[in-house]
Amino acid sequence: MASIHDAIQALYRRKKEIETHALHDRVDGRDNELSVYDNHPADSSDIYFEASKDRVLEEFRHQEYDQVMRAIEKVEKGTYGICEATGQQIPIERLLASPTA
Repeated sequence: MASIHDAIQALYRRKKEIETHALHDRVDGRDNELSVYDNHPADSSDIYFEASKDRVLEEFRHQEYDQVMRAIEKVEKGTYGICEATGQQIPIERLLASPTA
């Protein structure tokens, strides 16, 4: 049977995953090009698109990390699993599906 402990463990696992991902930046060679002069315009567009996508994903990771850390603070305060709006206990199924709820 699932418990609040399982949700807390999922929270800590996600924190570790985000931190590990941040330590291992992808090396794909897009930034190694000295000049785009000899590239086809579509190549330059692809480089720009991928760089933009990477920035958005990194921002999402930062936001998720902030949510995880906020939930961990609640664990430490003893308020994890309690809805801030209603003061009611959050169902364990919801916490397992979204540990930052």
